[in-house]
Amino acid sequence: MERLIKVFLLVCFMLVGTGLTVSANGAMYVDETQGVIKQIMGNLIRVAGEGLTAEAPAQVWVDITTAQVYDLKTGFSINPAKVQAEMSARVAYIVCGTNAPYQAIMLWLHANEDDAAVFTARVSQNIQYSAGYCTFMCADGKYRITLTDNTCISDPWVGALDVSEIVPGQEFFIWVDSITASCPALVYPEKVVRVR
Repeated sequence: MERLIKVFLLVCFMLVGTGLTVSANGAMYVDETQGVIKQIMGNLIRVAGEGLTAEAPAQVWVDITTAQVYDLKTGFSINPAKVQAEMSARVAYIVCGTNAPYQAIMLWLHANEDDAAVFTARVSQNIQYSAGYCTFMCADGKYRITLTDNTCISDPWVGALDVSEIVPGQEFFIWVDSITASCPALVYPEKVVRVR
């Protein structure tokens, strides 16, 4: 049975390829699943646990070839070769159609359910620019985020970004040490990564 699964995954991998594809209707979105890495086959890993969005399955195969991998205990990026089975993990991946495995864009190791250090935010129309920084409200209204020239801002496929490149509709993963108890909460991230 395991051999059949491996053959099926290999065929799926060859169909999807290593680049990003778009489904027939053009839909492309980001899902997240959190749990434990249950299996590793080369660059493919299987994370089983809980989907963190309405569409995300509890178990997912992802290709981590181009993923950024972080250790949430230290906050540092690590070599994907250090990923091992039975590590707790949270993975964000691009969903294009129904083919699997999906292309991972971020993998956090040693993730736990109480971890508030990383969250997803979409930039609303309410954005203000000034010399060396920009401030925007998240689309859900929960956070007011300020990015400065000292914030590490990047895109997995483009590289480093400037605060002037932040525009409404973009979605980011946000790393923070602390969040104020105000409403909306004020956030001054150390690092943000644009995912779309």
